[in-house]
Amino acid sequence: MCPKPKLFTGYIELEMRLREFDRVRTLYEKFLTVSLVFSFNAPKLTHQYDPSLSSAWIQWTQVEGAVEDFERVRAIFELAVTQSLDMPEIVWKVQLLRPRQG
Repeated sequence: MCPKPKLFTGYIELEMRLREFDRVRTLYEKFLTVSLVFSFNAPKLTHQYDPSLSSAWIQWTQVEGAVEDFERVRAIFELAVTQSLDMPEIVWKVQLLRPRQG
């Protein structure tokens, strides 16, 4: 059973208030990325949660922008557009309209 998005967002908000940006990054990574899980038979790819949530990818880039890690913002957008997103046009729009910094 996977945790609900509301659980992740609540935990992320808590860590943001505590200024624990490394933990926020870890939570977004677990929330959105694919991981390699090993079993005794063979390794297989599984989603840790749901990489299709466009809004979560955008929120992650906003967090990195707030701490002025613009290289990471670019890398997150590049990773996001390779996913099967629920609303890819939103991610593209935000990426194209974001200010160029760094």
